[in-house]
Order: sequence, then C-alpha cells, then structure tokens
Amino acid sequence: MEFPVLELEGSPYERGYEHGSKYKKLINDTIYLHFKLIDRYEEHPERKEDKEWLTERMIRINNRNLPYAKEYAPDLVEELRGIADGAGLSFEEIFCYDSAMTITDTIYPTLKHCFDCTTFALSPRVTANGEVFVAQTFDYRADLLDRMIILKIKLKSGLKILVWGTVGTLGYIGMNSEGISLVINNLRQSDVRAGVPMSFIIRKALEQKDIGMALEAIVNARRAKGFNYVVGDKNGEIFNVETTATDYEITSGARDGYVAHTNHYVSERLRPYERMFTVNSLVRLSRINNLIRSKLCKITFDDVKEFLRDHAISYNPISVSRELSRKIFEEFPERIPETMGRRSMPLNQTLTGVIFRPMIPSAWFTYGAPHESDFIEYRL
Repeated sequence: MEFPVLELEGSPYERGYEHGSKYKKLINDTIYLHFKLIDRYEEHPERKEDKEWLTERMIRINNRNLPYAKEYAPDLVEELRGIADGAGLSFEEIFCYDSAMTITDTIYPTLKHCFDCTTFALSPRVTANGEVFVAQTFDYRADLLDRMIILKIKLKSGLKILVWGTVGTLGYIGMNSEGISLVINNLRQSDVRAGVPMSFIIRKALEQKDIGMALEAIVNARRAKGFNYVVGDKNGEIFNVETTATDYEITSGARDGYVAHTNHYVSERLRPYERMFTVNSLVRLSRINNLIRSKLCKITFDDVKEFLRDHAISYNPISVSRELSRKIFEEFPERIPETMGRRSMPLNQTLTGVIFRPMIPSAWFTYGAPHESDFIEYRL
C-alpha cells in the first residue's frame, strides 16, 4: 500500500478546485469524521450524531481565525476556496476542516491526549556520507490512514512543493525543490487564541527558497496555537522551533549536529505555558536521542529508517513507531492508568514514517507504522 499522489499547478483557486473535485466523495466522507474527532462530546454527548449542530459549532469557533489567515496567506485562502467549490462544500466547512489540528485546544481544553509524534533532523557532520535527513513518525487517528494524500504542487515561480496530509487540506508536513524540509510535533499550551492555523504556516514556510525565510514564516505568524517545527535544508542547516501561540524559542543543530523533539516543551522559558505533560513524550525523546547518539557520525539512510521503526518499548504509547492503540487494551490492560480510560484514549497509531532528503531532494514515506511497513520514495 502507498499514499495516493495528486499533482497540481495553476492559480491557487485552480489547484484547490482540482483537488476538491477529484476527491469530492472522500472529502465529503471525511469532513464529518474529522469534526467528530475534535469535538469529544463531553459537554453535549446527546448531540454526537447531530451532523448539522456539530458542523455549525466547529465553524462558529474556527471562523475567528479567518481574518488572520487572510492577512497572512491570502493565496492559501483561495486554494481552500477552490477545494470547497470542487468538493461541493461551503468555504467555512473546508476552512474549519483544514484547521482541525489547530482548534482542538479551543474545542476541548481538557483533552488528556496529545498526538504522539517523534521528530528529528541530522546535519552532515553526524551522518556517514555527509547527507542531511529530516524525519518524523506522524501519529494521528487510525481511521484516517486511508484518507491521507501526497500533494505535489508546482507554483508559478517554478518552485515545487510536496506535502502530506488529510485529503482536502493544505497539508501537515513537507519539503520543497530547494530542499527546505519541515516536520512537526503537537504541543498543548495555555495561550491559544484567534490566529493563523498551523497548515497555513507549514505551506507558507515551504513556499520560501531559503531556510531563514522559512523560519520567519513560522515565528512572525500570529499563531492560533503552538506546535514544534523541525526545519532543515540542503546546506546542512537544521533548527528546532518550539512555539506557543504568543512566544517561541529557536534551537540550532550547530552544536550537536542534530535536533530531536517529541510532545513537550524542552525550553525552560516556555515550560510555564505547557498545559499537559506526558511521561511517554519524555521517554520517546530519551529513546530517539539514545538511538541517534549510538550511531553518531556514522548514521546512514538505513539507520534513519531503523530509528523510525523503533518498537523496543512494548508499552505502545512510548514507542517511536506505534500500531493501533486499541492493542494496548487487549495486550497490556494493566499498564493503562485508571485516569486513561477508553473514552479519553483515542485509537491512534503511527500513520507514517517520513524521511526527507533535502540534498536530492526526495521524500520517503511508509503507509502505516514504519515497523510494519516499507519506505516508498516520492520525488519532487
């Protein structure tokens, strides 16, 4: 199995319209599923099957972000407008759907779970042949696996962008033909506000031709919510950018030759913003750091694959590569804390392991958890 690929060019609206029209049925089938994901029904369990009520609730909350998105990247607003028209949906529905990962903290501030992604970037000084790698395991709802897509976009400037994300969205992670590569970790913080959704920041950063401008696209945005961004380029520059909605801290990989991150704030200055800390994030960060250090200065492409496939820790949520978390209840029920019942524990899994190779440039994805799947190459 592999992810479908859609090649797009033309104006932003034309790109969006082709995207929306080609995947109209799948987008329509997925959008309500996504809305159900981000509204957990704690306040209104009796309304969980009321599609009209749920859609209106999502849109009402998310529309406060629209003025900031328009100011930040009007071309991406037009692309979403094209997706909406192509899919036969309202713009407000598509804009909210695209912003699902951003507005989760607003919709459900007491959520006890954070999608468990692991990211890292390696500079030439720690690899065997002087190559650059930017990599990630991306964890999300298991029922979205067959709804993920790779977009290959050719801009009028000639720049090419490859992004991966849920069908009908702008994308979550990616790289461009200049070698700028970007992966993310979700973070939970206390200063969420009206602002620019994460997908807009990803795409605008990937529209840049140098890493400095890509970093500016992240830190200068009026962010609605904070994520962690790992950014690398073909010249061997790598950076980690921890953000909240209102603050940020950049760490260069120049000292250690690599950066790595999971789902908690490492910066002591930003730690007071943190609304949720999980031990599994701390363990995964320790694990990926130890894996990288064990091969320091001799890391190969095959080693990077094995880092992402790491499944050494049997308790699923603290593995780098994770199968469907339902297996936790079946195989390790005694290891689930009493506070983490089935209702609060979403059925997540690692949807993909990705390795960006900026010097080529090329991207390698697994369809599903890396320890259960092969890596497949996608060229720009």
